[in-house]
Amino acid sequence: MTMKVIYVTNQIPNYRKKLYENLGNSIDLTIAHYGKNNPSIFYKELRIKHQKGRYFIYTQNSIDYNKYDVVIVWGSLRFYELYKLIFKKNKKFKLILFGPGVSASYTKKYDNDWKVAFIYRFLLNKVHAAIFYDNYPVIKYAAKGISPNKLFCAPNTVVINPKYPSVEFKKDSFLFFGTLYKEKGTMILLDSYKQLKSKCKGSIPTLNVIGDGPELKSLMDWVNNNKLDDIVKFHGRITDSAIIEEFFRKSFACISPKQAGLSVIESMAYGVPFVTSKYPITGGEYSAIIEGANGFFFDGTVNGLTQVLEDIINTNKVDLDFYFNNCLAFYKRFRSPELWVSQMLKAINYTSSLND
Repeated sequence: MTMKVIYVTNQIPNYRKKLYENLGNSIDLTIAHYGKNNPSIFYKELRIKHQKGRYFIYTQNSIDYNKYDVVIVWGSLRFYELYKLIFKKNKKFKLILFGPGVSASYTKKYDNDWKVAFIYRFLLNKVHAAIFYDNYPVIKYAAKGISPNKLFCAPNTVVINPKYPSVEFKKDSFLFFGTLYKEKGTMILLDSYKQLKSKCKGSIPTLNVIGDGPELKSLMDWVNNNKLDDIVKFHGRITDSAIIEEFFRKSFACISPKQAGLSVIESMAYGVPFVTSKYPITGGEYSAIIEGANGFFFDGTVNGLTQVLEDIINTNKVDLDFYFNNCLAFYKRFRSPELWVSQMLKAINYTSSLND
């Protein structure tokens, strides 16, 4: 019989939809959420109501969880349904927690809140298994006494369907890709580009900025006031995957000074190395960056980033191809959608084999 699984979460983001569809090919998958409709023939979509309180997000639903073999629940510590499921009596289903496993936000560095780790450790003793976005929490909680058998990693990834797989694009630019928040350190990038322009005698690669957000207007004004319009181009939010692919594949590197999230993986999927500070504020995906192989770290300063960009510009094509090929190899071997699905199924199969 096909395994019946329900995943209870906040939304079905577009970047995960294809992953959920691939997972739905192997199991009878239902996704219960309170976000925007995002239907598919590969899973059932169940809408639930929610209400945000001071500390928790409460949901109102009448789901009969005992109809399912496995219940996967979003691992946000604010999601009250998580606690209800953990302490639910007479459970006939197996329970899996799915989330980052450690603190991650734009205001605190990755895994910088001991309270979050303390609560997670308590919760991990109560669930049948846990799936994390990265391998770091697996190691962390195994070291703290949680059975490693119940800890899994489905590496956070994106599904890429290249439109131009056999076309070789000329590299002529750098790229920032994502929502423009102050916490991402976009001003460090612009300041370094201003410095780069004054240092380099010849022409320098264009900096393409794709994305919108609260910082967009102020950044555009700053670029205009500093007369950098000729080398810094803002393109706003782009959703067309073919256009996004062109920008990536024309780039020497993708840069995000203080944040290293899914754009790291998307960049590598296109064979483009990633540049960020050594310890970015958020985004466990920075652990995918291997200095000297598929990306570059800098010390968090404008001077440091300028030096890294200058080094990339002056690197010969053979050495750059080494980076590009390593990015593709890393994505295919360690961040592929197939790996994500197989790890999810591995956790589901593990819990279903347990005897209470």
